Amino acid sequence: MALRNSAPQYVGTADQAAEAVTGLVLDIKEKLEAECGLRPTEVVVGGSIGHRTALPWKFDADIVIYSEDIVAEEVEKSGYDRWLGKIHHFMQKDQDISECYQLQNITAHGLQFIYEGVDMNLLLSPHWTRPGDYFKYLSSISPSLRFRFSASAAKWQVQFFKQQSSQSKDLCCDLIKRAKAWRDHTWPRGSGGTGRPSSYLVSLLVAKAFENSQKKMGLFSTMYPDTLALKTTEELKYMLLNHKTIDVYWEHYYSLSQYQSMVPSSVPRVIDPANPSNNLYDTGIGYYCANEKSSDFEQGDGDWTAFKKKIHTADLTKPIEHWL
Repeated sequence: MALRNSAPQYVGTADQAAEAVTGLVLDIKEKLEAECGLRPTEVVVGGSIGHRTALPWKFDADIVIYSEDIVAEEVEKSGYDRWLGKIHHFMQKDQDISECYQLQNITAHGLQFIYEGVDMNLLLSPHWTRPGDYFKYLSSISPSLRFRFSASAAKWQVQFFKQQSSQSKDLCCDLIKRAKAWRDHTWPRGSGGTGRPSSYLVSLLVAKAFENSQKKMGLFSTMYPDTLALKTTEELKYMLLNHKTIDVYWEHYYSLSQYQSMVPSSVPRVIDPANPSNNLYDTGIGYYCANEKSSDFEQGDGDWTAFKKKIHTADLTKPIEHWL
């Protein structure tokens, strides 16, 4: 059983946030079956904590519970309502969790809450052993229903960013953090506005800009991090200024030819490396109300006008603190 102090604690660093998330995940694994009748087959932590792209002053986590008790065909018909109320009741009453648990919203896909000062989403998914099983199922259902299974991609999204970090000696993740800091400075949550890119979209664009810059600089590019940051900035701006012809994708877990019925056949497109049905050119950007939480599991509107207009202020050579 994960231990908790008697009074709520609020984290101050990304390491403390990760520790808080780990403790909650342990409690969920130990207690969820007895309390809710839901057996966690696997629990994956995504979001900035799981992707290792948390900012020093802002961190969030997506806790995705995979379970064989969640039947995909049932989710098609009725979503996750069967489980979400039970899980909220459990977390609200559990003595180890309740004092630090502050529910914000129950959506069609999960719980949004603050836990020890960390913004969290708790999301549910059927259990998929292999990514191909997940993709095959998505291709078999109506496009209007695929969005219900967005959270299922979380474990391969986490693996993708681990690979990016390992291959670049953490430089890519560092530049993603800088880009996210610029995003938060440019679109303050408290103001509301249009064209705010999701954290996930920003992360993928920087990852592709970084990858393209490395190819141009050659084998020893990571030995020149300042130059690489400058070149990645230039590449990112080029992509944004020409966004109507943008074509971003990876084929780590699937090839585009395998899932032609799901992947847009023409540009613009920014395809999720862990979900071929998710084109972030549409889903990763949109209008947000003042103080509204931007969720990577909510659909966007595909309007890049403001993003293109503001990208000239981005500078990935600047440290994160520059955007405070």
